[in-house]
Amino acid sequence: MKQRWVLAGLALVTLATVSGLAALKPVSDPAHTKVSRASTNPAPETHTPVSGAETASGAANNTTQTGVAQLPAAPRLMPPREIPDAETGADSLDDEVSLPANLRQSLTQVADVYREQNRYPPFSQPIGSELDALRYRFNQPQQVSIPFPLANGATFDARLTLDRYHYFIGDEQRLTLSLTTSDNSLVGDVSLSVTDHAGTVLHRQSLSLPADSSIRHNLTVDLSDHASAWPRELQWRLQASVGQQRLSVAAPFTYEAPVVTLTGITDPHIDGEFLVLPLSLDYDRSGYYFVQANLYSSGGDPLLHLETEGPLTATEPGLRLRASGPALIDLEAPGPYVLRDVHLTRMGGNGIPDLQGQAPQDEFPIPAFDLEGYADSTWSDPLAQQRQEFLDELSNNL
Repeated sequence: MKQRWVLAGLALVTLATVSGLAALKPVSDPAHTKVSRASTNPAPETHTPVSGAETASGAANNTTQTGVAQLPAAPRLMPPREIPDAETGADSLDDEVSLPANLRQSLTQVADVYREQNRYPPFSQPIGSELDALRYRFNQPQQVSIPFPLANGATFDARLTLDRYHYFIGDEQRLTLSLTTSDNSLVGDVSLSVTDHAGTVLHRQSLSLPADSSIRHNLTVDLSDHASAWPRELQWRLQASVGQQRLSVAAPFTYEAPVVTLTGITDPHIDGEFLVLPLSLDYDRSGYYFVQANLYSSGGDPLLHLETEGPLTATEPGLRLRASGPALIDLEAPGPYVLRDVHLTRMGGNGIPDLQGQAPQDEFPIPAFDLEGYADSTWSDPLAQQRQEFLDELSNNL
């Protein structure tokens, strides 16, 4: 009976911990569900498209093979799963259960990580390192890479890289094409076009590339003059011929007008235990918005990942980011700071997609503040504390 309870408990702990850690480490994704991010936020999704290929019948002669990258998976935030409280866990752990040492160590590490993360509010979490900061950076480059088998057993590798996934009307797009064959077969008749997801060609980009066994080409494109009646979700399609085979790869992207623009940070100030950063937002549509950004030192060291959410209407006070003063004290970071990697989203629903906003500036300067000006931390989360007690009890008794 105890063995079964332990296995069930471990499963629940794993699920709850994964949910919690994912909430604090979002993948940069282009879409979000309308749920409370302050307590459940992912992933960020960096979101490199996963590519696949469909092969039409007749692989050897006069065959067209098409590889279409799947749309980046939208990070869907799941509510925290309930797990037994500390008292229930303690009552069920009266008898010792022997577990491998590595599992004991893993449980202890999970408890320690969970404790460290819950020292600060989920909307103001220390980043830790430059590598960790990459997880919070929105709109990373997208690459589709598909190896196609050729009729003679060789391989044709086609790569199409976009410098972003989300583009706003007026943005320049930077694309990189890479086409190679493993047996030095010539690649020719290279073309590039924009299509909708039904395959309808909306724009053809002129290319004049000589046939070669290895082709690499960079180009910059501005679609502003063409996109007034286009759908929001599009794809670049790269096609080339190798012998009698016509091959194709497609990389998805969005192209739209921003629904909200961050124009500045107005009157940063200390309020109790937080450094408050009021956001100056110019928006076209009322609605429920989610904002995330990263706070860096003026020297470029990543400090805190910040999030906020709420309605934007004519009667609402607006949105503000809050940086934990105790976290800045622990990081010994009085400023000055810069705010970067801003991601703004208007939440969708009822058939309306999430829509994106922009921050025209790469960074927003924030002045320094005396670390002694912050109040002592009053942050607490009763549910997180209950889970922490359960994790500690579990790791100490197994």
